[in-house]
Amino acid sequence: MEKILNTYISCKAQGVMAELIKDTDTGAFKIAVSNNGSVSYEDKFLDHYGNMWIPPRGIEYFPEGISLSSRVSDYKDADTLAREISEFINRYVDMDEAFRAVCTHYVMLTYLAPAFYSLPYLRVIGEPSSGKSTLTGALGSLSYRGFEVSGAVTVPVIFRTIDMFGVTLTIDESDFANESDASDLIKILNSGYNKNRPVTRLERVDGKYVPVTYKVFGPKILNGRDRFNNLALESRCITYRMHESNARPISYQLPEEYSQQAAVLRDKLLKYRFDYFKSVTTITLDWDANFPSGFPPRLRQLLIPLLSIPGDAEMRVKIKEYFVLMGETAKIYKAHSLEGRILYVIKNILHRKHMSRDLSVSGICDDVQEKMGREGIYLTPKKVGLVIHDLGLKTVRSTGGYYFLVPDETQLRKLYEEYDLS
Repeated sequence: MEKILNTYISCKAQGVMAELIKDTDTGAFKIAVSNNGSVSYEDKFLDHYGNMWIPPRGIEYFPEGISLSSRVSDYKDADTLAREISEFINRYVDMDEAFRAVCTHYVMLTYLAPAFYSLPYLRVIGEPSSGKSTLTGALGSLSYRGFEVSGAVTVPVIFRTIDMFGVTLTIDESDFANESDASDLIKILNSGYNKNRPVTRLERVDGKYVPVTYKVFGPKILNGRDRFNNLALESRCITYRMHESNARPISYQLPEEYSQQAAVLRDKLLKYRFDYFKSVTTITLDWDANFPSGFPPRLRQLLIPLLSIPGDAEMRVKIKEYFVLMGETAKIYKAHSLEGRILYVIKNILHRKHMSRDLSVSGICDDVQEKMGREGIYLTPKKVGLVIHDLGLKTVRSTGGYYFLVPDETQLRKLYEEYDLS
């Protein structure tokens, strides 16, 4: 029985892998088959289960807008390929060298993404004319099955496309204006970083509503004007703030050769995928030797895939530097959060040898409110008590209300370090 090949076929035991490609001149689909290092181009592919796979017959089976390789092209080695990708990015976007190294390895990661249980998202924020759309567009044009959407696209289109075609999703202006779409998009992004977290929707099938599961796992490249309010989603993003370039002239119109250069690199990256898809493994890092004390666990999770893939050794050093900077930035944001300010007040109270009234939740609330009231924020003792519990600390009821229960010094020391109060 014939089946349409929309994603890819990997028969690891046999050393065979099949990928859909598209001729840039004719627009015709073919199947590139890698058989233990030898590549051929076929009209059909018979897998080891006896299924006969054929290319899509047109856009009704495979939509326009998904970037495919056109052939399998040789490259010197992974280091050289990484440098070629970095040069392409640098040609069209002015940015920090360390984050360009992150972008380069992220593009390469998109071709090996199924090897990992969880993936980070690459996210660029900035004002109009900062270059964020140019950067994410360039990265999407190089990535495995890059598919760019904007706020004009409905969310059901997004999760169905990820599920059917295994794309690298690029969202231009991820600050969706429609609240319903924004809520649904955040659900997809909160699930899509992990291989075992599909999205389930009620769909009408044969006149009845039934739950239908969609796989939304995969790499994602996002841009927008500001950070997400959703803390869980925010913690899964490798973030960079773009600023309008003053360092060198950057073209406001992409030249004709831009697409051709991207296509050449995609063809090399498909060979890279064939070379390493079966062998890439998650590395283990010596955290004490490479990173400062208190380096956030979530950042470790984001970093490991970028350092696990074959790439450039010098870029790995730059990537580590960027993640250390991200860790310091995260601490600053946490220190200025409501949790950080409450913890700061608690630390000062304890430094005054915990006077009984000061340790009351209402007393803590008064101290925090004195500082935050200028920002138009109103707090209640109940809200402060809830935040204290969210920090993993405890309160106890006594005469006159609730009081902060002083924990052991080790727990406090960890919290001070986490919120940059040490």
